[in-house]
Amino acid sequence: MTSRGLSLAVVFAALGVAIVAFGWLVPSQFKSIPASVLAGAGRSGAGLPEEVRRQLDAGHPGAAQLVADAALLVKFRNAELLVDRVAEYNQLNPDVAVWGESDPYLANAFKAAPPATDGTGGVLRQFLRADARRSVGDFLAASKNGATRAVVATRELQTYQQFLPLISAGGAPLEATIHLTAMLVQTQAFTDEVIVELRALAEEAVRTGDAARLEATYLDVLALGRRYSWGQLVAIVRGATSLKTLAQIRHLHNVAPEAAPVIAAACVISRQPDRVASYLVEYGPHGTEALAFALHHGAGSLGLLLRQQLPVDGVLTLPPAGGRNGLASSATDPLVRFALGNPYLAVGAKITAYLLGGFLLFLAGERVTALRRIELSPAFTATVRGLGALVICLLLVIVNEPYLALGAQPTGYELKLVIPVLGSSTPVDTMPDKSYTIDLPTITSICFFFLVQALVYYICRLKLKDIEARRVSPAVKLRLAENEENLFDSGLYVGIAGTCISLVLQVLHVIQANLLAAYSSNLFGILCVAFIKIRHVRPFKQKLILEITEATGEGRPPAPTTPAPANQPARAG
Repeated sequence: MTSRGLSLAVVFAALGVAIVAFGWLVPSQFKSIPASVLAGAGRSGAGLPEEVRRQLDAGHPGAAQLVADAALLVKFRNAELLVDRVAEYNQLNPDVAVWGESDPYLANAFKAAPPATDGTGGVLRQFLRADARRSVGDFLAASKNGATRAVVATRELQTYQQFLPLISAGGAPLEATIHLTAMLVQTQAFTDEVIVELRALAEEAVRTGDAARLEATYLDVLALGRRYSWGQLVAIVRGATSLKTLAQIRHLHNVAPEAAPVIAAACVISRQPDRVASYLVEYGPHGTEALAFALHHGAGSLGLLLRQQLPVDGVLTLPPAGGRNGLASSATDPLVRFALGNPYLAVGAKITAYLLGGFLLFLAGERVTALRRIELSPAFTATVRGLGALVICLLLVIVNEPYLALGAQPTGYELKLVIPVLGSSTPVDTMPDKSYTIDLPTITSICFFFLVQALVYYICRLKLKDIEARRVSPAVKLRLAENEENLFDSGLYVGIAGTCISLVLQVLHVIQANLLAAYSSNLFGILCVAFIKIRHVRPFKQKLILEITEATGEGRPPAPTTPAPANQPARAG
């Protein structure tokens, strides 16, 4: 190898590493959101102080209290000032502070039974008093809303399993819960979709006597009503498009009670409780940390997280470590802004950098190996180099993306039906999903193993071309080809190694458990070896054997011989 070739290899390697490093710094992911991008998105929206101010200006101290409590939990700077601001508002407006927000329907419903002034214990406490149940019942009986009347009509059902009927001494919780649910319908706190669904359940329960599904909804309202004031409950459920969301929010409060302020504040700020609930159910504790991290940075971060519904990759410590004025932060800040404004271009830039860097690294490897001595056609050379760049690019993508192949998805919260009244829990009946779908990590692993075997295939082709181009006799070429049998079998070795490594990593929980992806490596190895030997090695050896035979004369048919003339008998004289 000449010094010029070595210099070129060093230059190509240095450029390749620099370009790969640039692609690595581009904050754009495929199956996750970089923490830097999530933090940068907060600059485009209101922060927690602005949200508290907006809620107080709208006369919603209950919702403002939820945001202030979340600010304390996510360690927002000066969060104590937000709590003091809400407390000051409540002192100046005690009539609003009782409910969390003013509502003319509530004022009329409780006209004959003024609410407790302390406002503690959740809104259900206000509905449990005997005088309040009578006053609210009279108000709801006069309602012209068909959905409200349908909910109120369920008071007469005697088929509840977890609630005691109204006619019993312990029927107050059921009546209070029904009244609270009916008031949420009457005041349009629920969306039209939820009201339609709730009315259908109520009418079905009254018609058939089966109150199981309706009772589950009442249990959700009961659990949330015991915890939140009226204004807080309305702010949380506002925007929900199905009763399933209420069940999920109640479930999240049970399995992660320490994160309740974050859950409630996310519902208030985003007004998308469906997305909040589905995200946390999907990603579990990791999703809770990501939600708290997004809340710390503001509404813009929360909106990005809920819109993409992806896990967050990076350090989620609160408060975030480091400052925005650091040298590293200043260097990567333009890339973060670019990724936020042009997410698809950012992904394209990362892939392009990986491809170009991989191409240069492959060129560097080509300069220091025997590949530089083989004379190939331009098309074949471009194919080999492009394939090498693809293998390096895909390997970098897998390593750079923690949730694509090298890491399992965060574990979500297991959905259970918790009965607040009895304190028991039973699993929700779900139909087993027997369908099998190939997810993106599996596809990525299969593509990677395929590209590796394709690269092995082309390396074997290169060796055959190298042997064919040598200026030696056919007999020597045949012996050289036989000497490379291990190389021609290398596809099988690589395939078995890929399968073994995948299975070991799956057992160690480094990658997702997927036998299809693991055994695809072995399958591609078998196909590669079969194709290279049957399609290329065997015809090449056959050609050499024929050339050797023709040169040595072996195997030629013998030349035909003329038979000697027979002796003629002598003629008698």
